[in-house]
Amino acid sequence: MYTPIATRQFEKDVKRLRKRGKTLDKLKIVMRSLVAQAFRQKNLAHWNDDLVAPTVDATIDSFVGNGQADLVREFTYVYPVLVIGSLLGLPPEDVPYFRPRAFALTNVAAQPEAGIKASGEMRAYLEPFIEA
Repeated sequence: MYTPIATRQFEKDVKRLRKRGKTLDKLKIVMRSLVAQAFRQKNLAHWNDDLVAPTVDATIDSFVGNGQADLVREFTYVYPVLVIGSLLGLPPEDVPYFRPRAFALTNVAAQPEAGIKASGEMRAYLEPFIEA
């Protein structure tokens, strides 16, 4: 499984700031800084070999034997959630739970009630990962 780039540094920074009694605003600044680091060109270079290509291959392998595929349903709906889940460090077996909620969140403008419900469920799901 892919380990998020800035996880260890983030954890150290959050602990350090909390010990100093810093506010949530300071923690948000640290979070933004770490996310920005993860998306710098030098950090993105390994993603193709370590994350993108293996995820594309595995996703295609899941339906290639069928002889045909609905690429929207079987690839474009699946692939981004697998990548995002990997970047977040989520267990692959949780993708079936994560995927419909992620979709509901992105579709909140068309279905607000489902999006709001999914937001609460995602928060409850992700909190243990954040606290760990």
